[in-house]
Amino acid sequence: MKTHSGAKKRIKVTGTGRLLRRQSGKNHYKLAKGNAVFRRRSGEVELAPGDCIPEAGSVAEQGPTAGSMLLFEFPLTSTENRPLELTITAPAGAEESKVVELDL
Repeated sequence: MKTHSGAKKRIKVTGTGRLLRRQSGKNHYKLAKGNAVFRRRSGEVELAPGDCIPEAGSVAEQGPTAGSMLLFEFPLTSTENRPLELTITAPAGAEESKVVELDL
């Protein structure tokens, strides 16, 4: 599976597995901000767990696709009975499964 090219330019993985990103607000409009703002925004910060897709420990992360985008092709007749329900079963050993409603 390929790494997202935008993410690999902006996110760094540490040796312990943490994800680091650069703080925003340092590239332009510098005159409107004070020096304290730039000192506060120096360095890198850890990526919040809610910003990581798929979420850590979820079925999507543990599955064979590891959260990559999936494309499905449906017959035209099945789109008449909307919304469709997509059942995602957990990998072997996990009890979790999810049902997602798809409105085409």
